[in-house]
Amino acid sequence: MSSVHEVRMARENELLALPGVVAVGDAVVDGRPVIQLFVSSASPGRSSFPGQLDGFPVAIVPTGEIHAQQQ
Repeated sequence: MSSVHEVRMARENELLALPGVVAVGDAVVDGRPVIQLFVSSASPGRSSFPGQLDGFPVAIVPTGEIHAQQQ
């Protein structure tokens, strides 16, 4: 069985191609591993995103746009 990190890494490009997704991550929330989708305020509704990937729940995290800082 793959770890949540392995699943996230394997599916990262697919997830980043979803409309409104600005970043992806994996974490432990309430003692359970989850895949996180960080979404902009312009993202479509929750039903546009998968509820789980390879058995791991997907958590939607609203963040707005993410921009690299200037050095």
